[in-house]
Amino acid sequence: YVGIRLFGPSRGILLTGFLAGLVSSTAATLTLSQQARKKIVSNFVVATSVLLATIGMYLKVLTVLFFAAPALFFKASIPIFISSGIGGCITFFAGN
Repeated sequence: YVGIRLFGPSRGILLTGFLAGLVSSTAATLTLSQQARKKIVSNFVVATSVLLATIGMYLKVLTVLFFAAPALFFKASIPIFISSGIGGCITFFAGN
C-alpha cells in the first residue's frame, strides 16, 4: 500500500514485489496474481513484479547461507547470481 501511494501503481507494485520476495516469494506471487485479477495494473507489471520477488528470494537465500554456511555460500553464489542476473535482465529489457 505504501509503495503504491509513494511511487504510483506500476512502480509501487514492482517495489512491493521485490520487498515481498525478501519475506516470501510464494505469498508475493499469490498476492500479485490477485492484483492482476482485479486489473489494478497490467499483467506485464505483475509478471515483472513476480520476477523481482524471485530475485528478492535469491538474495534472502544468499544472506542466510552467508551466515549459516559460509562454505556453501561460495558454492551457491555463482548459480544464484547468474539466475538473478538473467531475471534482472529480463525485467529491465522487457520494461523498456
